[in-house]
Amino acid sequence: MNDEKTKYAKNGKLPIVIALVIVLGLVGFRMVSLFTPDDKVEEEPISVEVTKAEMIDIITSAPIAARVKPIEEVNVLPLMQGKVTGVYANVGDKVAAGEILFSIDASQLESKINQAQEAERVAADTFDRMKTLYSEGAVAYQDYEQAKLNYVNAQQSYIQAASAYEDCNVKSPISGYITANNLNVGTLPPQTQPSMIVADVSSLVVEAEISESVVAVINEGDSVEVYVDSVSKEPISGVIKSISPAPTAGKMTYPIKVALPKTEKVKAGMFAKIQIVNSGKQDVLCVPSDSVMIKDGEKTLAILKKDKPKFVKVTTGLDNGKYVEIIDGITEGTLVITKGQQYVKEGEAVKLIKKEATKDE
Repeated sequence: MNDEKTKYAKNGKLPIVIALVIVLGLVGFRMVSLFTPDDKVEEEPISVEVTKAEMIDIITSAPIAARVKPIEEVNVLPLMQGKVTGVYANVGDKVAAGEILFSIDASQLESKINQAQEAERVAADTFDRMKTLYSEGAVAYQDYEQAKLNYVNAQQSYIQAASAYEDCNVKSPISGYITANNLNVGTLPPQTQPSMIVADVSSLVVEAEISESVVAVINEGDSVEVYVDSVSKEPISGVIKSISPAPTAGKMTYPIKVALPKTEKVKAGMFAKIQIVNSGKQDVLCVPSDSVMIKDGEKTLAILKKDKPKFVKVTTGLDNGKYVEIIDGITEGTLVITKGQQYVKEGEAVKLIKKEATKDE
C-alpha cells in the first residue's frame, strides 16, 4: 500500500485525486442545499372583492327578437291584366294617396268603353221617347218598363267599362314612400310578388312574436324598452300598441306591435330587441348574481366573517342576470365575496382588494 502511495506521489497524481474529491464533495453539498429549502415558503393569501347584501327592487325581463316596420305598408297590385305601359314612381320616391304609380295597356278597353257609351246614349233616347208615348197612352206599360230597364242596364255597363278603364291607371292607396318596384315597361306585372310597395314611415312600430307566458303579463299601453343595436346601445322607450287576441296560424306565438317615437336614426327594416318585464319584487334582499356558486350540489355564498371566508348555503329567488334575490341563508349587510370566491378556503386569511360599491354608496 505504501508502495502505491509512493508511486502516486512520484508520478504527481495524488494531489490531483485529492482535489477532485474535494470539488465533488462541495458540488454535492451545494446540490443538496438547493433542493432542500431551509424554511417553508409562506403562501400569499387569495385576493378577493366583497360587497354588502342589500335590499333593492328587482325585475326580470325577457329579450324578444323583433323587426322595425313602417306604421303602414301596402302591396300594390293591378286589377287589370295587360302589359305595363308606364311607370311613374321609383324606389325612394314620396307619393301621395291617389297618385298614379303605373299604367296598364288599356287599348282593348277603349273600344269597349266607346261601345258602352253609345249603347247608353241609345237606351237613354229610347227611354225618353217611350216615356213620352206612355204619357200619351200610345204604348203599353210593359213597353215603358222594358225601355226603362234597358236604360238602367246600359248605364251599369258603361259605369263598369269606365271603372275598368280607370283601373288601368294604378294609384297609390296611401301616402308614403316607394320601397319596392318590380315593374318594367313593356312586360307583364309579376304574378308572385307585388308590383310596388308603398310604406308610410311617418311613424314606426316594432313587430314581434311572443309566447303565451309573456302575453299573460303584458297589456296594451305598457311601456317597454326597445334596443336597436345598429343605432345605439341605449334603450328606446316604446309603448305596446297592439296584442293579437289569437296566436299566429300554425304557431303558439302572439303577434305584438310596439310604437316607437320619431327618430331619424332608426329606419324601417332594422333588427331590434324588446325587453319585456316578466316579474318583479320590491325591497328584497339581493346580491350580485355572479357571487352565487354551486358547492356540493347546492347554491352557496362565500361570506366574510371576522375577516375570514365562510361558506353558507342559500335559497335564491328572482334572478335577472345582474342581481339575484336571496330568500334564506344570509341577512342584510352581510359581506359577500363577489370575486375570488371560487379559490378561497374556509377559515383561511384573504387579501381584500376593494369593496364593491353598494346601491346606497
